[in-house]
Amino acid sequence: MKKIIYIFLFLFPFTVNAQQFWHQSCPSNYIWLNVGNPGFSPGKTQFTSLVFNPFDSLPYVAFQDQGNSWKATVMKFDGTNWIVVGNPGFSSAEADWIALAFCPTDHEPYVVFQDYGSAQKATVMKFDGTNWIYVGFQGLSSPLVSGTCIAFNPIDSAAYIAYADNQPPYKATVKKFDGTNWVIVGNARFTDAYDCANLAFSKTGDLYYAGANVSDFGYVKVMKFNGNGWVNVGDGGISSKQPFWVSLALNQTGQPYVAFTDSTHLFKASVIKFDGTNWVFVGNGGFTENTAYYISLAISPLDSMPYIAYQDHYNSSKATVMKYDGTNWVNVGVPGFSVGKAEYTSIAFSPTGQAYVGFDDGGNSYKESVMKYDFPAGIDSPVHAYISLYPNPAIFTLTLNCNEALNKIKTIEVFNIHGIKLKELQTSKKSYTIDVEDLPSGVYLLKVKTKNVEYFKKFCKI
Repeated sequence: MKKIIYIFLFLFPFTVNAQQFWHQSCPSNYIWLNVGNPGFSPGKTQFTSLVFNPFDSLPYVAFQDQGNSWKATVMKFDGTNWIVVGNPGFSSAEADWIALAFCPTDHEPYVVFQDYGSAQKATVMKFDGTNWIYVGFQGLSSPLVSGTCIAFNPIDSAAYIAYADNQPPYKATVKKFDGTNWVIVGNARFTDAYDCANLAFSKTGDLYYAGANVSDFGYVKVMKFNGNGWVNVGDGGISSKQPFWVSLALNQTGQPYVAFTDSTHLFKASVIKFDGTNWVFVGNGGFTENTAYYISLAISPLDSMPYIAYQDHYNSSKATVMKYDGTNWVNVGVPGFSVGKAEYTSIAFSPTGQAYVGFDDGGNSYKESVMKYDFPAGIDSPVHAYISLYPNPAIFTLTLNCNEALNKIKTIEVFNIHGIKLKELQTSKKSYTIDVEDLPSGVYLLKVKTKNVEYFKKFCKI
């Protein structure tokens, strides 16, 4: 027991006198916090696509919405709540493989999806500020497609989509919207593909495709459009007997990275990059502890390092995020940080470089949740002698005191490291004793609200 206490004291220093400082912002303060309410969608969701609007810096999420007949819905976070963009369930019928992107010029969100209202063809719609309208016409592909994705050329703002035939022989096609029609880019059905298709543009307008090649015993396939046709990038990728959940991203210099579930490494996650000549593993192949599904890859705008979010079978199929630190893959915060199982994880970075993850949240009836890696507001400002908290670590109770310089406490809230609120207490006193005996051993966050301000403090329960 003493050893545990010493470890906590080292990680979370405290004093029990009135001169206690509440922690300033540093990496150890960061935890995964809910963005708005968890489980904010009307019903269950699938096919989460999380994207930041680069013009107002707000996160948007698109998903298949069980609460609206499994049609497509897009919501955005307005700083306080998640609100519907346009009408919920705006597609004509069930929508699968939903992907979201923003046009660089008209600032409008676009979605592409497998459209059950049109023989499971690909359909693209955009929000014009009032309504969701078709871009071109409904059902712009052959029937029975999957893995739809969308990207915009940064040079001319043209929309491009990719999709895979969802029937043998499983081929990929890319199309471009010319302002009136969707036209084929290069050749139709130019490569073997299965499930997830991926498109990404470099800042200079180079277009890349990545997918899973299911012929030739399996391959991660990466190709580039050279203006006339599709050509392999290097030897095309890395061999894997049965790759899936392929996710493509380019760093700031246009270097392609690909993450995937790697059957040659026991269905763990692998990430590869093209070094100009060959495809090489980033760190070790199969670096996750166990099977990794629903892999989503993004490159940090701050340090150009790759991050992945995934369903982590080592941690009860909850959400985990890892990043490459230049040498190894390391956890970002606590692994398995979601309350329950996480499906269709989607990672995105805010314009300031903050990591967000959206997912179908098994801890909230598989409704949609979004979490961010952050320190709680207020934790970066020292309170000096205003508040004291003791004992810390605690076994049975915590006592909270405000000095005469502060207004009386209004509410006290206790959160776990996942950002989930466990207790809410009302009081008008300047001193309050909190019963923590029922909490499991671990690290918690205390939020204290007075009339004018909020303060946060970590405490340990042993």
